[in-house]
Amino acid sequence: MNADIHPRPDTDFMRIVVIGLFVVWFAFSLQMAWQGRYAGSPGTPPIALGLSVVLPIIIAVTAYRGRGAFWAFCQTIDLRLVVAVHAARLMALDFLLTAAEGHLPLTFAIPAGVGDILVGAAAIPLALALGNGSAATKRWYLTWNLGGVVDLTLAVTLGILNSPGPLGILAGHGPTSLLMSELPRSLVPTFLVPSYFLLHCLALSRRHELTNRPGGDPQAH
Repeated sequence: MNADIHPRPDTDFMRIVVIGLFVVWFAFSLQMAWQGRYAGSPGTPPIALGLSVVLPIIIAVTAYRGRGAFWAFCQTIDLRLVVAVHAARLMALDFLLTAAEGHLPLTFAIPAGVGDILVGAAAIPLALALGNGSAATKRWYLTWNLGGVVDLTLAVTLGILNSPGPLGILAGHGPTSLLMSELPRSLVPTFLVPSYFLLHCLALSRRHELTNRPGGDPQAH
């Protein structure tokens, strides 16, 4: 952690605000999927999808770059937790199983599923290794985060290219990625993917902490 950063009195309040916004975001994603708004229709802009995916990222990145209360709160989050929560990406095994059953296109399920599984499998070992401050761990940390961002970007891109819409140039006569617009899987692209993306951004923005405190304990302050 950065020894030059001190907790601010308003970080507890910001924690409540952030949790509240995540609850609203999650509820919005549920409601939009329940109403079938993520499935969309030809010629209709994906407004609901944009509000669920793009808007939270823009708001979070803008607030973080302002280096105000939100930024200060983000510095108090244990880096090991920021990394470890990605272990849930092992659930992407569902992509492979669903594709094997013929309900998702292989061109989407295999790259997205395998990528998430690899990132998820490495999350806990990396989180446990953060305290040793070795050069190898720092390289692993950077490679893992960049790989995670590439995996998420690839998954979203392939999901769009395999969709039944006008951008679905990879969609053939077999299954499409339409299943990802239905509950419960709709929560992956509309809530989990942007959340993981933001966590990778946070981890990368704080990568200097592993250098400033070699052998230290990268935990909350």
